[in-house]
Amino acid sequence: MGLGWAYLPQPLVQPLIASGALTEVVFDNMASRMRLWVDIVWIKNRPLGLGAQRYLDLMRELAKTESRRS
Repeated sequence: MGLGWAYLPQPLVQPLIASGALTEVVFDNMASRMRLWVDIVWIKNRPLGLGAQRYLDLMRELAKTESRRS
C-alpha cells in the first residue's frame, strides 16, 4: 500500500531519504527504553543463509530466556 515503518541503517537509506523516496521519522523519546515487538519474516521455500539462520536462532534463544523471566 506504499506505507511501512522500519529501523534501517542511516548510511543505507540516506540516498533514498535525499531523493524523497523515504521519509525519516524522528522520535524524541527513543531513550525511554520502550520495548517494541518486531516480526521476522522470510520465505519458507527459500533456504536461509548462515547469517539469517544464526539470527533466527539467537532470537529464539532470547525469546525463551525472556519467557522464563516472566
